[in-house]
Amino acid sequence: MKRLLVMLFMLVALSGCAQERRAAPSAAANTPTIVMPDNTALPLQYWAPSSGQSPQAIVLGIHGFNDYAGGFSATANALTEQGIGVYAWDQRGFGSTGSRGRWPGTDTLVNDAGVVARAIKTQHPEQPFYLMGHSMGAAVTTLMLEQAPPIRIAGTILVAPAFWARRTMPWYQRWALWAGKQFTPWLTLTGEGLGIEPTDDPAVRAALANDPYWIRDTRVDALAGVVDLMDSALRALPPRPAPPRTLLLFGLADQVIPQQAACAMVKRYQPQNGWHAAVYPSGYHMLTRYSGAEQTLSDLSHFVLQKSGPLPSGYEANYAQTRRTLCADASTPSSGLKKRIN
Repeated sequence: MKRLLVMLFMLVALSGCAQERRAAPSAAANTPTIVMPDNTALPLQYWAPSSGQSPQAIVLGIHGFNDYAGGFSATANALTEQGIGVYAWDQRGFGSTGSRGRWPGTDTLVNDAGVVARAIKTQHPEQPFYLMGHSMGAAVTTLMLEQAPPIRIAGTILVAPAFWARRTMPWYQRWALWAGKQFTPWLTLTGEGLGIEPTDDPAVRAALANDPYWIRDTRVDALAGVVDLMDSALRALPPRPAPPRTLLLFGLADQVIPQQAACAMVKRYQPQNGWHAAVYPSGYHMLTRYSGAEQTLSDLSHFVLQKSGPLPSGYEANYAQTRRTLCADASTPSSGLKKRIN
């Protein structure tokens, strides 16, 4: 059974590079939190503009699978220099939350996101408000927009979006996932030794290897849970109501999300008013934490501040170009996997 479950290695890669198992410390006593309706307190971080002035815009970061709020530090450091305030929180089951390592359920994650978004928008009623979801966070963002009570936002940013639904997986991965959930939901897996990297930046890799809040060994039932979430998110596309502005960011060197999944997502995410996309030829899954991250971060600030002209990286693409690029080698569910394995 464990050998069969290893076939889920691409799912495990959502958690990035794996190291030895290590328990994360609890959040410091003075760590700010935001309290959910059931009285669960979740760690919350805020990065204020470096100028000390009132922020020109607010970005709420929604982190990916096995990541946590601190994963937005590099993004926040860049955006705050441009006068943009950045918030992020540890979602349940991740970071320093009490349920770390346990899958909280799609509805819980989506409901929490709605509570946080409304609370932050209440704190900054006048500033343009953006939701930025990375990887799994992009799926949470999409479902929150569909299910939560309306909130006035200026737009959404989906970075390396993870919409890896079962329909985009080869049969053996779907079978292994089902079998693992049924018979060994408690089993933990890592991506160690698979050669799959979320970034090409050695400094970022080293930081991840020593980050006590980064989850390295993942329960099988958590893998099944995140796939359930991505299934729901893909079905929810395109989001209704549509955000006023949307920025989609993809990397062609992404070793975590198969190209087939990115293709399926773009096919459903039809172009709407304010639709923008960038496809970075050398971009890794951590588009804000790889060797070319400066280009990504420049594009982010340009979009959030609603500057005129194309994205400064030069990698902006219209819908037809984006679909053609992402679907070029993704004609079968396993093609993206084969490309990475070989």
